[in-house]
Amino acid sequence: MARTAVLGFPRIGADRELKAALEDYWAGRSSTAALEATAREIRAANLWAGTQAGIDVLPVGDFSLYDHVLDVAEMVTLIAERHGGAEASGLSAHFLACRGGDGVTPLEMTKWFDTNYHYLVPELTPGQSFALRADKWVAHLREAGELGVDARPVVLGPVSLLRLSKGVAEPLSLLPALTAVYAELLAALAAAGAREVQIDEPCLVLDRTDAELDAFADAFAMLCAAAPLEVCLATYFEGLDERALQRIARLPLAELHVDLVRAPSQLDAVLDALPAGARLSAGVIDGRNVWATDLDLALDRLDRIVARIGSDRVTIAPSCSLLHVPYSVAREQGIPQEVREWLAFGQEKLEELALLARAVDASHADRDELLADARRRISARRVSRLTNDAAVRGRVAALREEDYARPVPIDERLAAQHERLALPELPTTTIGSFPQTAEIRDARRRWRCGELDAEAYDAFLREQIEQVVREQEQLGLDVLVHGEPERNDMVEYFGEQLNGFVFSQ
Repeated sequence: MARTAVLGFPRIGADRELKAALEDYWAGRSSTAALEATAREIRAANLWAGTQAGIDVLPVGDFSLYDHVLDVAEMVTLIAERHGGAEASGLSAHFLACRGGDGVTPLEMTKWFDTNYHYLVPELTPGQSFALRADKWVAHLREAGELGVDARPVVLGPVSLLRLSKGVAEPLSLLPALTAVYAELLAALAAAGAREVQIDEPCLVLDRTDAELDAFADAFAMLCAAAPLEVCLATYFEGLDERALQRIARLPLAELHVDLVRAPSQLDAVLDALPAGARLSAGVIDGRNVWATDLDLALDRLDRIVARIGSDRVTIAPSCSLLHVPYSVAREQGIPQEVREWLAFGQEKLEELALLARAVDASHADRDELLADARRRISARRVSRLTNDAAVRGRVAALREEDYARPVPIDERLAAQHERLALPELPTTTIGSFPQTAEIRDARRRWRCGELDAEAYDAFLREQIEQVVREQEQLGLDVLVHGEPERNDMVEYFGEQLNGFVFSQ
């Protein structure tokens, strides 16, 4: 039978407990022990949710207080000297890298591939050395064991860690030394009771040179032999090209995970290259999307896999970590019931995984029964008045080629703008929004609760706007902004002015 797996869980807490705990800790209102207790509760809740849903393989090591890339960098002692270097320890040093302080700049933050998540960029130095600090992974593995969960440790792989770092021209020149430390990690996990390990290498889906792919293959050949562990190589966000698959085919992997949501066209090539006897972890549920899965489409892909390698070698999984989605639709009382039925957050995606596992080996008649409700919800969304606006569709259908071209050439527009605005050669302005002060947040809260009427709230906002405009004039800025006091979040604010949007709580 096929098994089910999760690559990673949301980490903020169902009620954003981690956010509150971190803010209390940073403000000095709570202790290290209190923060760590909250973190343990979130990890336990995630494992409990997966267990209750019947998921076969649950992750540990995916949880982070701030950023999983930073955690892995610290695991191999890749720590900037200004943050304490090899001598750094404890949460104070950890959060110094995250947030800076006392004249110390934090690590740069940038987008995690094309998601809305941002990670902290590790900093390499020429001749960088590495040393293992496996405490977090071993502790979390044992913690899961105490809860009765035989969990699979998850770690960002050495190739991706180096490629996502900065500071040296040829980061993969450091791969042999780094791989040796990862080998120590795998040995430590095996000694702590792990039976398999998930090593994430999302950078393999990007354009890689042959030399980089050869370096990857050498590193993973070493890792597969480093400890008595089954190694799952996990890729996501795009597909693997032929050159990457050629290297993977020669590796003694126990499992390969691929993203069949973002890159379904890779499936045949992946099946052709799958190492002998290895399982294929099929990412058929979108780990980045809040919509319910079209389970018939997912089963079509699973059926193709089962026909080639049998269900015993299939793992059914989300396309990537569930880090990118909220916890559960059941908590969203402010979303209309019609729309709620179309959604699948983290908890619902676990239920979809379990349902697919039952359906993949079922007869067609049994499938019809298993999928009846899911099919109803998918069909309802397709024909709903909320997703079919005749006026909008008519306007789109009426678009002409000339509608995509500006009627006035750019040179003429620029000349008119320069004449109208009369700005200096290098005008000054702010990014746009001014800080959301405690006073502004309190006024918005009181307005939403009905404690402040619309007229008073409008007057308050106008006062705030006048203050920031006067401040900009006094500073001599050229292009003024109004400060956006009315917006808790720019995207949410504009979405609230439009049809076709709903907002989670």
